[in-house]
Amino acid sequence: MADPPGVHHAKSLTQSQSTGTNSRPSGSIPPLVQQTKTRHARLSSSRASISHLTTNPSNPSFQPSSSGAASGYANNATPDRVHFHNLAHGVVKSRQGSVLSRGSLLKTDYFASGRAQSLTHHLQGAPNFRSASYNIFGTAQPTLAGIKTVLAFLKSHPAGKRNSVWFCTREEPVIYMSARPFVLRDSAKPTQCVTSSENADNIEAIELRLKLDIIKESQKYDGLVLVHDETVEGDILPTWITADDVKTTSELWEEVKSEGYRIEYYRIPIANDQAPEDSYLDRYVSILRTIPTSTNLIFNCGMGLVRTTFAMAAAIIMRRRQVIKEGGDDLFRLEGTEAPVATNTKNSISSHEGEDFSPGFKAMKALTILGEQQARTKSLLRLMQLLQRSLPTTSQHSVMELLTTHPNLLENLRKGISGEFDIVMSLVSILDRGNLEKNLVDMVVDHCDDVVNLRDEILEDRIKFAITATTDQSSAVPDETSGNHYLRKALSGLERYFFLIAFAGYCNEPPMSFVDTFSPWLKTRSEILNMILRLRRTSRQYIFAPLHDLTSLSKSHVATLATTAAMKLNFNELERAGGEVVGTEWAHHVVDTRRGITLRAGLILKSDQWPTQFNQDDRVIPGALNFRKVPDVALFGLSQPTQEGIERVIENVRKKFKVAQRLTWINLREEPLIYINGVPYVLRLEAVGLRNLKSYAGISSPRLELLEDRLKSDILAELRTFDGRILLHTETDDGSVIGVWETATESAVKTLRELMDENSKSLENVCKLDFKRQPITAEKAPDFEDIKDLIGIVSDAEPDAPFIVNCQLGRGRSTLTMVCILLIQQWLAHGGGKFAFAEVNNRKPSRWSYQTINNLIRVMRNGRGIKTAVDAAIEKCSAVYDLIESIEVCRLDAEKCGDDVASKEKKTKKGLSNLRRYAFLLIFACYLNETKADTWRELQNSKSFEAFWQQHQVFKTLLDELNGADIQALTPLEMGNFATHGGDWTEEEQIVVARRSGIILSAQTILKSDFFVGLQKMTLPMRVEGLPNIRQVPISLKGQQVSGDQSIFGSGMPTVDGLRRGLEKMGAMQRMVYWTSMR
Repeated sequence: MADPPGVHHAKSLTQSQSTGTNSRPSGSIPPLVQQTKTRHARLSSSRASISHLTTNPSNPSFQPSSSGAASGYANNATPDRVHFHNLAHGVVKSRQGSVLSRGSLLKTDYFASGRAQSLTHHLQGAPNFRSASYNIFGTAQPTLAGIKTVLAFLKSHPAGKRNSVWFCTREEPVIYMSARPFVLRDSAKPTQCVTSSENADNIEAIELRLKLDIIKESQKYDGLVLVHDETVEGDILPTWITADDVKTTSELWEEVKSEGYRIEYYRIPIANDQAPEDSYLDRYVSILRTIPTSTNLIFNCGMGLVRTTFAMAAAIIMRRRQVIKEGGDDLFRLEGTEAPVATNTKNSISSHEGEDFSPGFKAMKALTILGEQQARTKSLLRLMQLLQRSLPTTSQHSVMELLTTHPNLLENLRKGISGEFDIVMSLVSILDRGNLEKNLVDMVVDHCDDVVNLRDEILEDRIKFAITATTDQSSAVPDETSGNHYLRKALSGLERYFFLIAFAGYCNEPPMSFVDTFSPWLKTRSEILNMILRLRRTSRQYIFAPLHDLTSLSKSHVATLATTAAMKLNFNELERAGGEVVGTEWAHHVVDTRRGITLRAGLILKSDQWPTQFNQDDRVIPGALNFRKVPDVALFGLSQPTQEGIERVIENVRKKFKVAQRLTWINLREEPLIYINGVPYVLRLEAVGLRNLKSYAGISSPRLELLEDRLKSDILAELRTFDGRILLHTETDDGSVIGVWETATESAVKTLRELMDENSKSLENVCKLDFKRQPITAEKAPDFEDIKDLIGIVSDAEPDAPFIVNCQLGRGRSTLTMVCILLIQQWLAHGGGKFAFAEVNNRKPSRWSYQTINNLIRVMRNGRGIKTAVDAAIEKCSAVYDLIESIEVCRLDAEKCGDDVASKEKKTKKGLSNLRRYAFLLIFACYLNETKADTWRELQNSKSFEAFWQQHQVFKTLLDELNGADIQALTPLEMGNFATHGGDWTEEEQIVVARRSGIILSAQTILKSDFFVGLQKMTLPMRVEGLPNIRQVPISLKGQQVSGDQSIFGSGMPTVDGLRRGLEKMGAMQRMVYWTSMR
């Protein structure tokens, strides 16, 4: 039977699609007609492109009916073109699939505006395809033809002999129709990705459901599905396409493999704006280590930009190491260069003879200087190009004038484009071959920059944030042109760059077998993990130091920072010129141009003595502030001493304990220290000279001492540059940090280890000085490894051996460690078994207690005895710092702040930190109380503090209650307020509750009825007096009820009589009933 006018069945439509010609069916004639070139859309002709039919959403009058068919769409007939125009608007709103639901779009996965036109070659269907070294390639999301073209290009087609592995990083569902990729989008935000999962299996399951939704929807519209195209201008255009050959991504790749292509496919989902994670780097490592280095690696994301480039860079770094290990060439010519560089540095530091008389050294130095000048020139040229690309045309001239008159700003921008951010250089300083790893990453990033440069993008987004932040103050709307959008992009870019350098350190660290993936290596480097946490906690621009302040780029008038003439003066001219301003400018210049590994640009050497913190009475020993002894124990504490202070402290302890054969000194500092002319100096950021560096939090003692060795090398190099003088900084009485030029010889520069070794050597005929470096983060409790090491140190010493503990100020950390040592000594005195804590009946509390502390001791065995021992140890070590009293001081200070919210939060936060440390001491004492070790071997094999913590998750739960707690958590129980809850407390009731002193029934604790009479649900058919809300559910397996009367019951908390009645109701007299309480 002939089709009626205006109707064309799906079969004919599919045939017209399969012809591959650009044709349109006539509205009244079934045969295909050649499409005209004019594209005049005349409704009377009723001609419409069925295979890819453009629609006009502007006319919403035509809506599909509730049954899924459009109005006027009768007898299963395909509507003519006017109907398709009107239909598109209502399709999106009426979608009812499990994935392709209401408001969802299927958008063509093609970005016309994202193609890089500068690429040397282009492959059809594989946008942004490019190649890199070691057989590594990248592309955007390809079509089916694009996949086959790429594989043919790489000789991995059925007739080829090369194997390839393809990695897809898409985190959103991708579906293929007619061999073209489509993605799921929200109609409200059609250009933004819809992240569904970070698990590849979950995404593939979603794609399979999406495929079923598409097929189901196509049945409504006779084989057609509404999709949307993105134009070059960014407009979203609704179009129609036949639902022909719908495949999920995994199905498509199975089809390609079945045709004989030599390809393996992996999906590692990464969100578009997701920061790097060690988890997906682990996936790369675990796959790449099993793949021969001759195998092609292809990576793709949506547009083939950032995620693809990052994956290519990581793969190059790892494959380079694999190739070198196999005996291949280092294409980046870096292997082996670290040895001459290290020798050069050593020679230049350790001997003048090598510098003056070695021709090889002079040649190497000249080549190094020439290479640095070329790199500097190249970075400046790249900076000019980036500024021209990033800045509006109207402001480029004014910015260039600004840079001409502000060399500091120009130098900071040059550092930014070279990746010399402070947190990056902190990472470089703690890696074994940090400079080499950064050079490798920079070369790899530049090598892969055909589409995007991962390092330059950081500075570009940072500059865009600087010039847009002044006009855009809204953070609520994540507009892609807003300042906050650029800030988030810059932070993500900085983290990617950071991860690449850390990954390079992992790949190039012996044994380089890749048996362990990246995550286990990262867990052993807690200082790097802390840097990552710092990156992720930071949401403002100071993390970009030295580019933390770019306000001058967005202001037309700025204050003069320095003059070019002053920067050109040499040291002697500045000294003769005199004057504070010139000296300050010169000091800034010296700090900004430092080029050491550890003593780098933006860092100062600040005196580690704190005269404003103490009175004269505190200085018992000159150069050793806060020196004190714990009564009746050979335990001492102090701040960071001078060289003279170290000698005097050792002499003082030796006089008190003349028979001691060994003296143990434990240093708790977590930042690099150096002694110059007998005074300790510590690294600080010039911008915040009074704050501790957070970059080295969690660092191990061997790496900290390695940093100090490098710091000494940098200082000696700077001494030679300035003819035996070094720029140091000190703190004045008003808290200002000022620069001071100090004259020093090379022999006057010593690391802390060297200084202690000298003292140990001078005492070798008298006693042994055992120096231990145990870095602990300021204002934090020791971590698990610290506790393990501390137990080992104390257990290894004689019972009466003196211990000296020092931190920065001789207050918090040293006192906390002294308390731990005291508890360990008590534990060992009882044979490594239980503390002989005696219960004291009717004891009046001598120290304040808090709700969190009471909750802890309730769940501890002999909790009150443990608290008694800890309180006594704290009080014994409280000559300078009383931990319990400090909590109350912080609470009182916070209450005095009144309406000053910021100050109140600061004081409360400090009080909560001290409360956490108090709780830590109780948990640690509980661990000792439950651990027995009679011998050293038993001590090594006994359960660690970390295992004890993991076994008792209740401790973590109780401490988590302090997260976000307010000042109420700092209120002692003895001062607690009584909540009324509908009734006033009598004076007698308040006195009784406040004076309770039991282990469980303690102060401010009440006994409340646990039977809820009024909460019986009236709709439940079963009733048992005393057993509220009892109900019964029969047990069934696969829909069939099991034999016998087996049921599951549920109820509220019963009374005793209610429990008996309930058991009787359940038939407990005739059968076994298993009752589980989840209280």
